[in-house]
Order: sequence, then structure tokens, then C-alpha cells
Amino acid sequence: MSTRQTMRLAFGLLLGLVVSAALADGPRTVVSLDGLWEIAEGGMELAPAKFDRRVPVPGLVDLATPPFESPGSTVSPTERQQRKRPADPRREAFWYRRSFKLEGPVPEVARLKVNKARYGTKVILNGKSVGEHGPNWTPGWFDVKPFLRGGGEPNELLIRVGASLAQVPPHWTEGWDFEKSRYIPGIYDSVALILCGQPHIVNVQAVPDVEKRSVRAVVELGAAASGRVNAAVREAKSSRVVGQASVEACSARQVELTVPIRDARPWTPEDPFLYELVVDTGGDASRTKFGLRTFTTDPASGRAVLNGRPYFLRGSNVCIYRFFEDAARGDLPWDREWVRALHRRFKEMHWNALRYCIGFPPELWYEIADEEGILIQDEFPIWYGGGQDAWPKEITRQHLAVEFTEWMRERWNHPCVVIWDAQNETTDDAVVAATLTAVRGLDLSNRPWDNGWGAPQQPGDISEAHPYRANRQDFSLAIFAGFDDGVKLVAASDLADVRGFQVAIPLAVGGLIIFNTMMGSIAERRREIHVYTSLGLAPVHVGALFVAEAMTYGLIGAVFGYIIGQGVGTVLQSMGWLGNATLNYSGTSAMMTMGLILMVVLLSALVPARLASKIAAPSIDRTWKVPLPKDDRIVAQLPFTINKTAADGALAYLAEFFEAHQEGSIGKFSAGAIEPFAVEDGHDTGSRGLKTIIWLTPFDLGVRQHLLLLIHPGEFPDIYEVQLVLQRLSGDDGSWYRMNRTFLTELRKQFLQWRSLSRERMLQYVEESRKLFSKTPERVVTTTPGEQVRLG
Repeated sequence: MSTRQTMRLAFGLLLGLVVSAALADGPRTVVSLDGLWEIAEGGMELAPAKFDRRVPVPGLVDLATPPFESPGSTVSPTERQQRKRPADPRREAFWYRRSFKLEGPVPEVARLKVNKARYGTKVILNGKSVGEHGPNWTPGWFDVKPFLRGGGEPNELLIRVGASLAQVPPHWTEGWDFEKSRYIPGIYDSVALILCGQPHIVNVQAVPDVEKRSVRAVVELGAAASGRVNAAVREAKSSRVVGQASVEACSARQVELTVPIRDARPWTPEDPFLYELVVDTGGDASRTKFGLRTFTTDPASGRAVLNGRPYFLRGSNVCIYRFFEDAARGDLPWDREWVRALHRRFKEMHWNALRYCIGFPPELWYEIADEEGILIQDEFPIWYGGGQDAWPKEITRQHLAVEFTEWMRERWNHPCVVIWDAQNETTDDAVVAATLTAVRGLDLSNRPWDNGWGAPQQPGDISEAHPYRANRQDFSLAIFAGFDDGVKLVAASDLADVRGFQVAIPLAVGGLIIFNTMMGSIAERRREIHVYTSLGLAPVHVGALFVAEAMTYGLIGAVFGYIIGQGVGTVLQSMGWLGNATLNYSGTSAMMTMGLILMVVLLSALVPARLASKIAAPSIDRTWKVPLPKDDRIVAQLPFTINKTAADGALAYLAEFFEAHQEGSIGKFSAGAIEPFAVEDGHDTGSRGLKTIIWLTPFDLGVRQHLLLLIHPGEFPDIYEVQLVLQRLSGDDGSWYRMNRTFLTELRKQFLQWRSLSRERMLQYVEESRKLFSKTPERVVTTTPGEQVRLG
């Protein structure tokens, strides 16, 4: 058992040692007996002589310390299909025991309430049998006044529960579930002692009237009584009284009062505002929380109606009894903070409704659903399937009516409970249908009923359609949505299952169209790609540009296609071509579709982008490399181009760069005197260059070379290319080649920086180049093809 459980149980035990006036409210005292109880296993008739374990109440017997061996029933898959009720082979029953004291005399009325226990409840107080309660899902009420001791004397309370499904009499529902394997017994809801005087209040039903801003209180008394019955309505949080009423009992066992509510505030999931109804007879006072809420359905449209307006329910199922068999469950179902956090998480998911499925959770779950604002479809734990002989013959209408009545009386003041769900996936229309028809009038709020897979019994009742029906080929889905002018049918069509080749073929066609368009675009833009290269873009960057361009067009097309589609749909609807349907564009579906389109665009653009990067590369290599030397000479075509006007300016800029590395300056190299030259080829093409001697670092290696840099006309008019010739003068050839990698990297950086200069600065360098070439430069004559210049 966890530390939190131990502390909780110890605290409960201390609270239960002496009971005097817990939760006293005027003439009524409610004594909570929750906390740590003693527990032992044994038979159904005699209580065990020794109680050597402790267990929390509320909880299940698997929380006992030390633990019991495999408590409850384990149902095999075969037994599930046969719907057998296997017994616990180790015991028949579990017996709970605790002691308490009652200060002062025993009042006129003393009732014990065991909120929920399974399987079956028997109560013994001070050695005397008080009574039994057979149902497993509803409260058991026991008159303990004849057996209760006051005046501070000790009272010993024993409660027996059956150990397994085998102990449930066949005429009571046992909570069968075809998808469960463990059925663990225990007192799984609160236990309390209610003390009061006469006339005492047995039950109060609050019937809200939203239109009249009032609540009708139907008060059931324990016996015919006279005198006044007073009622007050308070705001639950502030306790501010907002309404009062009074009536004479007139020797009746039931009285009714209508209390008007000032500044009435309806209860909704968005604003779960609660009131408290206090009814006082003088000898007893009852408190019950309620919300000013009505819930019905519109038989004509099939829509839910909350407080007179259409309301759409969004949520899921909570199968608490399946959670009970989870080994990691612990005491979480009874931890108020955990349950509240769970329901708040549901609200964070934009759910406003839950179906407490195939069983009732502890009562605190309903209190929290009231406070947090969640609508509950409350499903009675019946699931016997659809076979002709599925319904147990021993469960008659009379027996089921007892369970249904106790269920409704306990739950009918909760504003969260909006649908009575009689059963799950059971086709019986004899016992269940007849029983709900007989008891539904007890609920004066007239909530709708769900009859599982049986037939709805009144117009407006819920027809249960579980998701399994989506597997049918003829399944169709109707979707409604709220608009300013009311609720409309958004879509009503058969569901289409599209997969495999049905999706692959159109995607492949679209991908091929994109692929061909991109290939054609690259073929037409070869000059543009060369311009990118001249700007110094690496081949991979050129390819990325085309990918980015394709993705941008793809995104724009997807977004505008979605917008245009909605616009066309609106026009078609305004022209009446869509009938009563309104197209609904799901945000999730739209995002998934856009994502799929962009993925196809990306895949279709990869090959054309790779082709573009290859065109941009100066050679088969994707990155520029220093050419290998031949005869101590490196001849390299640098991956840069310059227009004719700026060619001379670039030479002046580079001359300034070399001059900055003269006279032994610290850097990657040292340069000698700079000599300009021109090329003599007989065509006056304007090819010019620079010559100098370069010493490469580290200088102690003695690596020295002659540099000749030529800017000459290229393949396209007015576009000049850069050629470099390096002649080794000294130093070993390995060090010379290796150190030139660093030197050429520095030189390439200067070309990139040249392109970043402003136009005004470039023109200044052009002007300086005129001074540089003002003297007649040396004329250099070309030699063999492929080597445009020779060293002078």
C-alpha cells in the first residue's frame, strides 16, 4: 500500500474512534464512517473470529493490508462467452468491522447508508442483524436505531459483502461485462450514519424550471406529519440565500414547495453554477445541490436541447469497473483531486459529455461532474447481449424496478445527469423496456432514456448506435452544426473508404506533372543557374532554391485551393444546388491533406533540384577542389564570373589585397611586388591580370611560388572568368600542394567579399584600376590551348 493510502487510512481511523457531531447541520447530523476498517475473509453465515487486516472504505478488498490472495472472481475467455458466474475458490465473503462511539442519547431517527457495495450487503450492529441489501450498484439504507448505543458506549459495526459473482442472487443484476476478466468485491462508496429527529426527510427531489426561474421541491417524509416545512435556496459557493418558501405538511407523507430564485443563473457545461436546496421540518434538515438546468430532446430533429436551446454533446466513455481490475488503479477512483484532474483533462479536450459506461463510479464523481460542468449519460451495469435467451429469466420487472428506483432516487438531483441509460447492447424489450416505462415517471425532470439496443420507448428517447456499426457498408453519418440562424445539417452521406491504389494513382499522376514541370523549368533556366553560380552559390544551395520554390508554390496552391473550395461551396449553397446540406471543411482533414500535397511536391522536386545542382557545379564534383599539379604547376579555373565593367575594378581590389600581405605581414601568406599585365591574343579582348611571388605559411618550410591571375572573356558575352596559374619555385611538392588549399580559400573569400561591395565602392576600384594600368603593362602571349597564359 502506498504512503498516501496509509496516511489516508490512518486519518480515517482516528476520525472514526469518537463520533459526536460530525457534519452537523441544525437538526441533522451526518457521521462519516469512511476510513480504515478491519477486514477478514470467511463464509456467508458466521463472522470470522479474527480480523487481522485493514482496508480503506471506500475501496475494494484488494487494497487490504496485508493483501488477500487473489480476491474476487477471475473469468476465463470461455466463461465470458458462456456468461458463467465463477466463485472465489478461497472464500465466500469478506467481513468489514469497525467501532465507534456516539456521544449523547440516541436520536429519534438513526439510519445507516452504505452508498454502494458489491456483492450484496448484510449489516450487523452490536451483535444484532440489522438487515440485508441485495442490489450491488445502489445505496442500501438500514434503520439502526433499535441497535445503536449512545452515551459514549462503544458500537461494533459489521458489514458483509459477497466474495464473488457466485454470491449474487440470480434475481439481482451482477454487472456482467463480456470484456472484463476480474470482478473484485468491496464497499466501493461511502458509508455514513444519519441522525435526526422527527419528522425526518427520506428524500428530496429538486425539479428546476429554467423559464420560471424557480425550483420545485418534492419532499418525502418518513411518516405522516404536521407542521411547517421550510425550504431555502442558496448559492452553493457564496451561501447567499436567493429564495425561500414554506408549506404546511397537513398530515401528509409528501409535500411540495416551489421556490423562486432571484437573479437566477442556469447551469451549463460552460457555466456550471450550482445552488443548494435546504429543506427543514424542524426535526430534520436536508441539503442537496442542484443546477437550474433542463435537458430534453427534440423528436423531430433528433437533437439534444439544453435549457431550451439545441446543444451538441462531445465526449467519450468512462468504464470505471474495467478500471477497477487494473493493477495500477490503487485508490485513484476515490481520490477527489485525481478525479477532478481527470474531468478537467476531459474539458481541456473540449469534451462536454461523458457516458459512465456499464457501471456507476463512486458518488464523488457525480459531484465533481456537477462542479466542473460535464453532462453524464448514466448507464446501469447491464450487458447481456443480443441472443434470444440472453436475458436471465430470474430477473423480473419487479426486481429490476427496485434497482432502477433506487438508482434514480440517488441520482436525480445531479444537474450533470441528463440521460438515464437502462442498459448496454442488450436487445431485450420485455423486462428492461417494461421496467423503464414503469419507473420513468418518478423523474419529474423527465430526462430522456436510452434502452441500449432495445427499441426507444417514447419519442425523444435515445437510440444507441455504437461505433461497431461503422463497419457496415451502408453506414452513413449525419453531422449538424450551429449557425447564427439555427442548427443545420452540415453533411449527410455514406462514408467512403479510400485506400491503396485509389489514393496512389492520383498522387502519382500529380507527382509526375510536378516532376515534368520542374524539369522543363530547369532546362529553360540554365542561364539563371549559371548566374547563381557566378554569385558564389554552392551547388547544394542552388538545388535548395528550386526545392524551396516548389514548396512555396505547393503551399500557396494548397491554401488558396482550400479557400477557393469553401468559396465555391458557399456560392453553390446560395444558389440552392446543394439542397439542405452545408459543406463542412474539417480543420484536421484539411491539414492532413495539405501535408500530403506538400510531401508529394517535395518528392517530385528532389530529382529536378539535384539536376540543377549538377548544372551549377563547375565539374562533376559537387564542391570546388584545388586541381592536381602538373610539372610543378597548378592551373585552376576559379568558380567566379565578373561582368566586363567590373573586371578591372576586381583586379585593383585584389592588388590592394596582395599589397596588404607584403613585407612579411602576419597571415596565411606573404606577397611580393604586384605586376599588372595584359594578354596579347590579336583580338583586343581586354584580358588582364596580376603577377606576384607568394610565400606560403609556415614560412620555415620554404614554400615559394609564382602567381599569375588572369581575368578573361568567358563563354557568354560581357561575362569574364577567372583563371589562376601557380608555379612552384621552392619547397617540397607535397607541402606546396597542401598549403595552397588554405591560400586558395583565402583568395576565394576575396571574390565573395568583392560581390558584397556597394556599387559606388566598385566604381571607385574601377577608377583605381586605371591608375594601376596607366603604365603600359607587360604583354603576355598565350601558348598552347587550355593554357591561356604563360609565366613571364
